[in-house]
Amino acid sequence: MFGAFAPMPIRLGGSDATENWTAEQQSRVAADVVALFRASSLAVLTLTSTGSISSYHGQNGVGLGNAPSVVVNGAGDFTLNWAASYQGPLWVKTFHEGQVFPWNVQQVQVHASGAATVLPCAAAITLPTSVRVIFTGTGSATIEVWGSWIPLPQIGTYDGSPDKENSVTEGEATYASVWYQEIQGMRGSAFTKKPGTFVHCENLALARFWGYHAMRLPEKLRANSTPARSDERLPYWAEVLGVGTRPGEETWSLRQRCALAYKVALGPTFDRVNQAVAQLLGDTLVQVTFPPELPLSVTPPSTYWYPVNPGAPGSSLTGSPTGTWTSRRAKLLVEIQWLPTMTWAEFRELIDVQLWQLLDTLLPAWMTWTVYQDTGHLGFLLDISHLDIDGFDP
Repeated sequence: MFGAFAPMPIRLGGSDATENWTAEQQSRVAADVVALFRASSLAVLTLTSTGSISSYHGQNGVGLGNAPSVVVNGAGDFTLNWAASYQGPLWVKTFHEGQVFPWNVQQVQVHASGAATVLPCAAAITLPTSVRVIFTGTGSATIEVWGSWIPLPQIGTYDGSPDKENSVTEGEATYASVWYQEIQGMRGSAFTKKPGTFVHCENLALARFWGYHAMRLPEKLRANSTPARSDERLPYWAEVLGVGTRPGEETWSLRQRCALAYKVALGPTFDRVNQAVAQLLGDTLVQVTFPPELPLSVTPPSTYWYPVNPGAPGSSLTGSPTGTWTSRRAKLLVEIQWLPTMTWAEFRELIDVQLWQLLDTLLPAWMTWTVYQDTGHLGFLLDISHLDIDGFDP
């Protein structure tokens, strides 16, 4: 798989676990890398009682050139100041080229350095980019800080996915290698089979040509025929399905949202909507429900229909009471929770943007929705109904 026939990309699949890399193994590696990254500290440094940094290892770089500056407040009293933001690493630049990200220290811990058993200092966070360290004796200490910097990666960042499939055509051998053996066999015994010869170069060039044009291109056509496996054709599916795009969005995220929109093309049944919302929100979703039923003889509050109960002008998209058509019986309730593994910006982007776009596309025009978080009683964290109806009538 790593030879001259197909150095990259690696085709996943095959039955030999020692020679091939399966989709399950690749997704497991992606999940492990994400877990390792999320559990890692922002920076670890060794500070002496004289105020000098002897070593530094941080997510922004390794070496004293990446270490924070040291401000002397007094004898044994120092403030470590990081920059307000840093350029993202290579894998982040791939998705957010040229962007810098804010540095935010949220926790600090002091460890005894070397063979010492008594902590010579104490540390506290004074600003999101500053830590104050006060020594009570001489020596050195290891300062470790945690917090947030670049966008937290997902397994899709490393092309991992729970539903990733093995290649049934190239899992064992690449197209080029199969064509190479076929062309080499058709040459006959009069032609040499030694590598590094002109015949070998010609066979390899022909194998790559036919492997790509006769097999890889038709495979790409099949893959791009649906959004769940689309790559080059993904912008087309986003336009056709009405899925909004965001600057710097990763391909895997857009592909996932297009696939969700494609699944409910046959109609917005509750099961299809519930499944789409669950796949988008993951563990952030608690449940998708409807308000408690009321007898048909009872008109629920916030029910407006012209001319029986036209409602207030401010509740209409047109500014006129005649344009208000809404009912609690046609409202979807999405209960969510904010996970500690997500930043507030990531959470709001997921709820206010991605979920809004999904429900706005899936639900019929006569339905509204409300997103809330239950904190012991039915109370709202967000109200993003596209008719902007405040509150929910229990």
